[in-house]
Amino acid sequence: MIKLDLRECGVADPEHHWYYKSKAGYLFSTDHTKSLNPNIILDVGAGSAYFLKVAKKIFWNAKCIAMDPNYSEDQIGFRDGVEFTKTSGSTQADLYLMIDVLEHIEDDLSALSDYVEGAPSGSVFLISVPAFQFLWSPHDVFLGHFRRYTLQSLKRLVVSSGLDCLEAKYLFGPIFPLVYLIRKFKSLKPGEPTNSDMKKPAPLVNFILTRVLKRTGWPNKNGLAGTSAFVVARKS
Repeated sequence: MIKLDLRECGVADPEHHWYYKSKAGYLFSTDHTKSLNPNIILDVGAGSAYFLKVAKKIFWNAKCIAMDPNYSEDQIGFRDGVEFTKTSGSTQADLYLMIDVLEHIEDDLSALSDYVEGAPSGSVFLISVPAFQFLWSPHDVFLGHFRRYTLQSLKRLVVSSGLDCLEAKYLFGPIFPLVYLIRKFKSLKPGEPTNSDMKKPAPLVNFILTRVLKRTGWPNKNGLAGTSAFVVARKS
């Protein structure tokens, strides 16, 4: 079972934060996602369900289910057009969202394969994970990550689970050098506390990064480098 913590929920408002807004733009701007017309969307390890709510605005007629085993009882139920649940049961979806989930799971292949096995033929998976093990930092420790990925390792995982990889890209290319330098510096400081890098940004910083990362083409999505790895995959 996927055990995705909710420790970053409430730290920043996804509706206005540069990271969430930019990532949502990347995820739903591919040719493969633009052509979809899903009846059911299942967000696995949904957390705040921000990305599912964005999907709901695009695929407004779809049934949207946010699943996270760590939801509290008062988070369960139906609101804002989304069904919140702790288990997905035997739900079969046309579109599966696994946004920053697999890195939380020790046996990521088994977890992904379980969903693929139960998915109907033709269903699409949108998967993103943190990129490059050399970017490992106290942020990963705080969130309980087991690993970071390259595009190659993510594609191998996807294919091994029984999916066909349709598209693979790194995300957030423009900020990759800065993130690398910051995390390299932190790695040189002994006793660095394990905490999240996710903070409420200053308005000017948020504005600049939102503008820089607004475009959904190169270099924000590329095959060379970024802070996240992303694939679109389909079950044959």
